Amino acid sequence: MGTGICSRELHWPAIDKLKEKFEVVHVTSRSESKAAEFAQLSGASRFSTSHHDLLNDPDVEAVVITYPFEMNYRLTMDTLQAGKHVLVEKPFAANMEEAQEMLATSLRTPVVSAVAENWLYWPLFPKLRAYIDEGRVGVPHTVLISSFFNIGLTNKYLSQSTWRLSSKGGLILDGGVHWMAGLRQMFGRIKSGIGFPRQMRASLGEVDSLIYQFVFENGVNGVFLNSASTIGYRNPANMVIIGSEGSIIVDNGFKDVTIMTSEGSEKEHIPLGDEGYQAEYEDFYEAVRTGKSVKSTFEGAYYDLQAMLHALDSQGKWEQLIIAGGINRDVNLIE
Repeated sequence: MGTGICSRELHWPAIDKLKEKFEVVHVTSRSESKAAEFAQLSGASRFSTSHHDLLNDPDVEAVVITYPFEMNYRLTMDTLQAGKHVLVEKPFAANMEEAQEMLATSLRTPVVSAVAENWLYWPLFPKLRAYIDEGRVGVPHTVLISSFFNIGLTNKYLSQSTWRLSSKGGLILDGGVHWMAGLRQMFGRIKSGIGFPRQMRASLGEVDSLIYQFVFENGVNGVFLNSASTIGYRNPANMVIIGSEGSIIVDNGFKDVTIMTSEGSEKEHIPLGDEGYQAEYEDFYEAVRTGKSVKSTFEGAYYDLQAMLHALDSQGKWEQLIIAGGINRDVNLIE
């Protein structure tokens, strides 16, 4: 379901490498010409403009949903009710009410329900978790994330997916759930936080920048700084994990990891390959064929969405915050 740039450039190359496991038999798109194009690309014998036609096709065992995420609720619910296995693109849903119903329905429906969260299949985060569990930097207490770039309207993921500019949360929600998924692998769930979203350029939608400070259930503090409208400075992906005995620095587009302690430093290069898309499909296949649990679950995606929506919606709670006390002008502050 869906034949846009995400399907063509991210999903299809992964499926194409796994022809012994997957066969595309039916394609649906809101545009008949695009459906026909993708059917020719993928070798599908059927295409349509109605997702109901696809769901009524007895040859379809599993469905991949790559429409704009605000359509995920209706398409996913219809797919589950049709008894088809489902892999749905992130963000999981448009709001928590939809996410709750999608999760509840998946738990009582005997099919595989997975979210296309490719960051969960990166080798990076399990390796970082292993470093932490091994005590390489002592007890972690803070994680700092910064992602600053300037995205133009000619960027193909905007010009060919203009829905990102009008959707709730915009680019920040769309990309932010990736970060939440990666962090959850290392530190578990976020229990509390406060976010400060901001619109720097109206052309990029309702929000293009975010400062989010949060605390995980295990007590680790986090700060997430993200902007798609930074002029004069670019640092698209940087993360620092600070522990009691050292720090872990991740940079160079998530490819280089440096562990620094009082005894010195060591560096490791971790290739991203196809950024987890093929592994995502292999995991989905194994879950369908063997009954094993899928790694990218509806439940995990529910928590990732919850964290990001909290970040985007929490600022109003603090607008009237008054700091108690103030300064006593009669006290000499400098001894």
